[in-house]
Amino acid sequence: MIPGPPELFKCPSCDEILSRGSIMSGNTFGSRLFSDGKTISPMLPDFPQISECLGCDEIFWLEGNEVDEADLVYPDKIYVQRAKFLNAFKLNAAIHRGLAKNLAQEIYIRRHIVWAINDRVRSNEKIFPDDNFKNIWDENQSFLIDLLNENNINHRFLLIEMYRNRGDFYKAYNLLMPIYTRKYMGIKEAFKFHIENKNQKLFEIII
Repeated sequence: MIPGPPELFKCPSCDEILSRGSIMSGNTFGSRLFSDGKTISPMLPDFPQISECLGCDEIFWLEGNEVDEADLVYPDKIYVQRAKFLNAFKLNAAIHRGLAKNLAQEIYIRRHIVWAINDRVRSNEKIFPDDNFKNIWDENQSFLIDLLNENNINHRFLLIEMYRNRGDFYKAYNLLMPIYTRKYMGIKEAFKFHIENKNQKLFEIII
């Protein structure tokens, strides 16, 4: 992986500066794929599209708030904050504050709510330590199921995953079996195994 220069963004509320990493080139060596669609790639890292200003707690989309380092009055401030991924509660707050202005933005936020809660499992923690986590999970799944398009293969696998999580193995199986594209057969077989064994938990896909 070859890192790129930091990308700079200005908080639209208080003008604090956030920096976000970038890469010039990378690869998928050592990547891990999970049943919720999240891929963790040490050599091809992901960066947030929405983040929070630590100065004023404003949550905002980074795109549209770019700033050039040459335009900064106080260039020493450019590394004060690093744009971070939001946790499930802050992502949920972003939804309720109306930050999702279109379908793509809402799916992005809701998918990341799924990932943020499942990160607890990836860290060997209990997925729902209290009812607040469970309530966000259930509400988010209900909305996301209605938003996703089963004709989009990535959406379809996420739908399969959510029905499997809910224990609706019949719906999950019926969505899975019509997939015949060769490149997805390994993923299909992994899901088929866990559906047939009535496993509702997150699993790593080994192909």
